[in-house]
Amino acid sequence: MIGEPANNHVVDLQSELLLKFFNIFHDIAFDEGARQAGLAISVYFLLDRSTSSLQAARMVRSKLRCSEYVVVLNEAIGSLLHLASVRESYARIAKDREIVLPRISPEARAYVEAPDFSFAGFIAGEGQALPSAVRFELWNLLETIYNQRTPV
Repeated sequence: MIGEPANNHVVDLQSELLLKFFNIFHDIAFDEGARQAGLAISVYFLLDRSTSSLQAARMVRSKLRCSEYVVVLNEAIGSLLHLASVRESYARIAKDREIVLPRISPEARAYVEAPDFSFAGFIAGEGQALPSAVRFELWNLLETIYNQRTPV
């Protein structure tokens, strides 16, 4: 990653690997080294509807020194934030921002989950044959996510 600073990289971890990965990340001060090399690290944590996910979110945050920390809430998955104790615990996790992914209809989800789908292609005009309601819904999804970005 550091050898290719012009590229963006994504590391997608299974929950079983989080503790090990972020312990090493912390122990070698990866984010500090990346910053010295002129790179920015953003960690996106997808919170699910379990208390273990909330504990993992707290643990991951504790391992970061200078990385941006973004919690992602997916309305299709749900969360336990409707419970007061969980909401209070979640509020105590230091985060730089939060992104909420809205729930989409089964029709839109079927299109998005197709192996040949890409949002880049959709934006470029592919998908014109889709029902207008699905196209409208996907554009709304993109706009909702875009409006949650951090202004530069």
